[in-house]
Amino acid sequence: MCPLLQYGMDPEDFDFELLLGHVDSRIGKVYRTRKSLNILKDAKIEIGQKIIDFRKGDIIHLGFTYKYTYEQIIVFLNICGFDVLNSFLNEDRSNAIILAKKRL
Repeated sequence: MCPLLQYGMDPEDFDFELLLGHVDSRIGKVYRTRKSLNILKDAKIEIGQKIIDFRKGDIIHLGFTYKYTYEQIIVFLNICGFDVLNSFLNEDRSNAIILAKKRL
């Protein structure tokens, strides 16, 4: 659950934005996400005794992640000294679970 909803905001109070940008890396081009919450109207959240006010037009910048292909992850693990012991991919190759062990 979104923390803003958990602490008192309504879904109509904000808009989630997710942007992707290409970044060059030593394993090829990867995507870097840029996430933000755009406050659409005055609102507040309550956390314990503390009240945090947001104003229409405020922007909350969130953390970022990188998106890799399966092949890029395998190369990156190899560069970092890991051996892949097993891996599982879903049918459309959009999600993976990889078991890797650090080389000695």
